[in-house]
Amino acid sequence: MSTQYELVVQNGEVCLPSGRFMADLAVDKGKVAAVARPGEVAGLSTLDVRGLTILPGIVHTHVHMREPGLEYKEDYESGTKTAATGGVTCTIDMPNVTPPTTTVERYLEKKELAAAKAYVDYQHWPAPSNPEEVHRLAKLGIVPGLKEFMVRDPKAQYPHLPELAMAHHGQLFKVMRAAAEAGLNMLVHGADPDLMHTMAEPFLSDGHYSARHRAYDFNGWWFASRDIGSQVAILLARLAGLKIHVLHMGNGRHTHTFVRRAKEEGQNLTAEMEGPGSSRYRATPRSGAGSRSATTSRSVPTPRSCGRRSTTGRRTCCRWSTPRTGSRRRCPGNTISGTARPGCLPSKTCCPFS
Repeated sequence: MSTQYELVVQNGEVCLPSGRFMADLAVDKGKVAAVARPGEVAGLSTLDVRGLTILPGIVHTHVHMREPGLEYKEDYESGTKTAATGGVTCTIDMPNVTPPTTTVERYLEKKELAAAKAYVDYQHWPAPSNPEEVHRLAKLGIVPGLKEFMVRDPKAQYPHLPELAMAHHGQLFKVMRAAAEAGLNMLVHGADPDLMHTMAEPFLSDGHYSARHRAYDFNGWWFASRDIGSQVAILLARLAGLKIHVLHMGNGRHTHTFVRRAKEEGQNLTAEMEGPGSSRYRATPRSGAGSRSATTSRSVPTPRSCGRRSTTGRRTCCRWSTPRTGSRRRCPGNTISGTARPGCLPSKTCCPFS
C-alpha cells in the first residue's frame, strides 16, 4: 500500500543540486518527505503549482528586525512577511536592539516576541559581554551562536550601542575562549573603536557629525578601522580555537586578504560580503555601446575608476585608484588630516565618493 502524505505539491519545476525537472513534492509533518515523478505520490491534500518553480527555502543569517525598541524601523511581523515573499523561510536577526540582547533573559524575551508575530522560522544571535553569560546561553541548548560588535558609535547611539561594544581585545578573547569551550560559533563585526573615535572628533566637537560626514570624510580611515578589527578578530579566534564568521568583509579594503590567508593556513572561519562596501566589487564591463558593469561578489577587487566625472568631464578616481605615470586620477585628500588618502595623489578634482 502506498504511503499517504499530508500534502503533495504537484506539477512544479523542482530545483535540486542534480538539476531542474518536473516533479511532485510530498510533505509530511512539516518536512519534505519525498520528491517523485508526477502522479507517483498521494496526499490527503494537494496543491497544483503548474508553471511555477519550487526552490529550497533560504536561511538568512544576517537580518535586523529592530524589535524591541526600534519598531518604527522594522518588527517581526513586517520583516518576516517580507522574508516569506522573497523565499526566505528562516531568519536569524541581530542583537543591536533596545535593550540589546546580552543575557539569557533578553534572548528568551526576543524568542517570545518572534513567536507571536513571525511568519517564517526565526532565531536570534545574542551578544554576551562576559564568559559567564556565554555559558548560561550555551546551556539553553537552542542558541545558534553569538554575535560580537567590535564597534561603538562615537555618539553612543544606535546602531552601535555602548552596551554591545566589545572594544577591549582581552575581554573579546575571554568571550571567544568561553564560546569555544561551550561549542558555540561567533559572528564578528570587526572595527577599531579608538580609531573611529579619533576620526569622528572634529565632527563631534562642532556638532555636525552625521552619516554623510562619515561617508565623505572618513574614507580610508573608516575602511582601515574595519580591516584592523577584522584582523584582530581572526587572530584572537585562532588563539581561542573558535570558529568565527567575519561580517561586512566588503567594508574593508584588505579583510578579504586576511580571510583568504587564514583559510589557506587551515583556520576554521567563514565570511560574507554583505554590506555597503560590497558594491565596489564589480565585474569588468562588457564591450559595446551602453554596456554596464554588473555587481558581483568577486574575492579580489581590481583598481578602477568609479565612473563619475568632474565638472570638466574628465573621469575621476575612486577608492581603489592608484597613482600611475601619466594618470589623471587624483584625490581631494582627507579633511581631517589635510593629506591625500593612501594610494592617491592630492588634488581637488575627484568625486566625493573617492
